Amino acid sequence: MWMFALMFVAHNLHRYYSFIFLILNSSVNDDEDSIEFYHENQHMPVFTKDPAVLRPLEVMEILIEKKGFLASKVCTSQPLHVEHHRTFIVDLNSLKNNTDVKCDDMGSWKNNSSHKFYFRVRKSENDESLRVSPTNDKSDRSNVILKREYFSLRHDPFDDVRKRIDTILRK
Repeated sequence: MWMFALMFVAHNLHRYYSFIFLILNSSVNDDEDSIEFYHENQHMPVFTKDPAVLRPLEVMEILIEKKGFLASKVCTSQPLHVEHHRTFIVDLNSLKNNTDVKCDDMGSWKNNSSHKFYFRVRKSENDESLRVSPTNDKSDRSNVILKREYFSLRHDPFDDVRKRIDTILRK
């Protein structure tokens, strides 16, 4: 079973560009020939350039239900030195440690906050596919948690570099 994390980083206010790690967009072109590799690194396929921030349910649908992405668009190493709007899906099993997804060689990050969102994951009655639905039941141990963490670059002179990491957890 693959474990994934999503990370959103943006720096744009003063420098007119931004970057995103690991936010997903369901309107992505799945054409195998259109895959871009960041810095031409075959371990860092770009999922999308779209800077849109997805709601937690959309993130879960993409990662759990596998909507909108090919396995060939999954990073097998941590994206480093990303200086543009980009979205990556990272296979956490390919990293030495799951927390390595937070290390990007950009400097020190300040954790501003985090939120947890709870979801039920069930098999569809029609086929073997999985379906995700939000729930308020925090006590059901079969539920899946999407943990969303917000960061800012600690020593950014313009205070405009942001990162968001979404990680799927089990209770």
